[in-house]
Amino acid sequence: MEWFFEGLGTELVSMIVGLFLGAGAGVIAGYKIGINKSVLRQNQKAGTDSKQKQIGNKNKQDMGKIILTGDRPTGKLHLGHYVGSLRRRVELQNAGDFDRMFVFMADVQALTDNADNPEKIRQNIIEVALDYLSVGLDPEKCTLFIQSQIPELAELTTYLMNLITVSRVQRNPTVKTEIKMRNFEANIPLGFFCYPVSQAADIALFKATTVPAGEDQEPMIEVTRELVRRFNQTYS
Repeated sequence: MEWFFEGLGTELVSMIVGLFLGAGAGVIAGYKIGINKSVLRQNQKAGTDSKQKQIGNKNKQDMGKIILTGDRPTGKLHLGHYVGSLRRRVELQNAGDFDRMFVFMADVQALTDNADNPEKIRQNIIEVALDYLSVGLDPEKCTLFIQSQIPELAELTTYLMNLITVSRVQRNPTVKTEIKMRNFEANIPLGFFCYPVSQAADIALFKATTVPAGEDQEPMIEVTRELVRRFNQTYS
């Protein structure tokens, strides 16, 4: 079952970083894909509260409806991926209902339980990118990018980690299930334990208004809502 979480309220009032949507592209295995590397730090200028509010409202209007989705490149994609998500992504891309669409390869998150085999992740990035292109994802219509190529995601993850407790992450049922599946009960990698915060940074930085996700990911979306609200309450 695929859920659509809309209106997540992920507009950060005091954005540490901002996204500049340029025409930058990258090349993987000879295929041009739209990797946007132009993530720029917003200029923090002095101004009145009213001016800051006007700027915030204008940015929100300019961004429009944004969809964010992706995969952890831990292996080759298969028929199940196509039926479960890839086909739907192509439909969403071609429908034109969204102002911007981002599809990414979450290599940083893939390393959280594959840290001893980085070459596996490197190779699978290429495989997943080629699969994206082969099923019909079009760089002219959506932006394809590699998570590790946006260092500001790691920066925002660090800031968000200060706004959540270990006990809150431990209560997340999805985290509990994933830890058990990987036999991490006795020795949990810290990066893996904190990946809900990394997911929250993905959604917040790209100001996604829609996140296609399985029902099991609802607790992760709730963590994102909590972190964004807390960030805004603390730093706005």
